[in-house]
Amino acid sequence: MMYNWMERLSDDAEVPTPRRIPPCLSVAFEYVEAEQEFNFYIRNVTNYPMTPTLHKTESRAVMHLVKGISRKTSVMGWARNITWQDIKEKNPFTYRTLNVVRAPTTIYNEFFTCKVSPREFKNTLLRIQICDIDEYDQNVVVAEMDYWVNTHIISQFTQFELPLPSVYTGYRGD
Repeated sequence: MMYNWMERLSDDAEVPTPRRIPPCLSVAFEYVEAEQEFNFYIRNVTNYPMTPTLHKTESRAVMHLVKGISRKTSVMGWARNITWQDIKEKNPFTYRTLNVVRAPTTIYNEFFTCKVSPREFKNTLLRIQICDIDEYDQNVVVAEMDYWVNTHIISQFTQFELPLPSVYTGYRGD
């Protein structure tokens, strides 16, 4: 049986390489100007890269809402890189989801709200981190992205699929 399968596979045949689909975060945002509330909903992460471990791995999403931070560009027109020092100077609000079991599609289903004045709205950054939880209940950042809340019109709940740009798949020592 094995011989027949190998016979059919010639040197000219193309062996398809598995296509790696990047992880994608499903979120929804809403800004209610009359109530000065920014509402956001963290739904799930699809195509979450799996790492082999001896025990079940848990995950959580951590969101840092930073009001009043500038996103000016440099003289050369490059986008400004927001550092953690810049974020900590602005006293961010930090939100965490509950721990959930990590899977190829990790579901969080958490809703959060924060008071944001219309004046602060244009300078508000939401830094989203997808984290694994280590044995000491500490966050190990797997992916991180910044989202400026005024990027899209969000006067009513609008869902977005945001690709996660930096996914770390290195060995974590489990």
